[in-house]
Amino acid sequence: MEKFNVQVVEMVKEDGKRNVKMANALRAQALDKVIAVLNDAGFEAGKAANGDIYFPLVEDANTGAIYNIRLALSLSDKAIDAKVERKAKAKTTEEVAVPALFDAE
Repeated sequence: MEKFNVQVVEMVKEDGKRNVKMANALRAQALDKVIAVLNDAGFEAGKAANGDIYFPLVEDANTGAIYNIRLALSLSDKAIDAKVERKAKAKTTEEVAVPALFDAE
């Protein structure tokens, strides 16, 4: 796969405001590309009504319900390693057998 080259665009207009039209258009392009890459990798990815990317991951053995992964894309100028404040995770001591979904065949 070819390496992606970051391009120079006008994200902040001369008046100092964010270029919302540019941001929306770039996000739409990125969304379409990520969906295409996921589909090329064998997933059945699509776009949810709210604009997130989704693809089915597992089916519940008891109910038959399909569980999807949902990915939300956001365009940000924040540092990649910036920490995001999150609520504490629930403590659990129960061991669960989780299958390896992405092992090489």
